[in-house]
Amino acid sequence: MYVEIHIKGINVTAQLLNEIKAVFSGKTDELHITVDGQDETDYLLSTEANRKFLAESVREAKAGKVVRYSLKDLVKMQTA
Repeated sequence: MYVEIHIKGINVTAQLLNEIKAVFSGKTDELHITVDGQDETDYLLSTEANRKFLAESVREAKAGKVVRYSLKDLVKMQTA
């Protein structure tokens, strides 16, 4: 099983850690915690190629060139 959870550091509490411990209690699964200090916006704007791609994506979205999926469709795609 693979689960990825994104949470801001300010929201990590002793209660959250205790709940995570309870979920994994008695299991041999490994829990990996990664700290990523880079803001997504900084990353998206970090290179010229990224900036151009992002600008083009924004133009397309404003022009209505978007693909919409329902949550049900996304779940189907994940399990297919």
